[in-house]
Amino acid sequence: MEDNRINNSQVTGGFAYNGDNANFGSQNARLHHPRGFRAEPETFPPSANTIGIHFAEEKVITAIATQGYGGEWVTSFNVFYTDFLGNQQSVKDIEGNLLVRKKNRASAF
Repeated sequence: MEDNRINNSQVTGGFAYNGDNANFGSQNARLHHPRGFRAEPETFPPSANTIGIHFAEEKVITAIATQGYGGEWVTSFNVFYTDFLGNQQSVKDIEGNLLVRKKNRASAF
C-alpha cells in the first residue's frame, strides 16, 4: 500500500476519528502517510473499525506492517478474507488457531 499500487478505491474502512474522513479515513492507511488512518474509539462493536483491501484477483499476502498514529500504538490486529461464497473468514494458523497478533509497545510483531 505504501507505494500506491493499491489505490484508494480498493481501500475501505470503519469510522474515521471525529467523522473526519479526509484526515483520518481508511484511504490514509499507508505506511509513512502524513495523515494516517485513525479509527473512532467509541465505535461499538470495536470490530466495526476495520480496514479492507479489495483485490480483483487472489493474492498471497506475505507480510503486514503496522504503525501507530501520533503517540498511539497498534496493539493487536486480526486478518480476515472473503471466501468464494462472499463469507468473511478468519485466517488461521496451521493448527487451526485464529491468526491474531498482539503486542506491547516494546515488542515487535
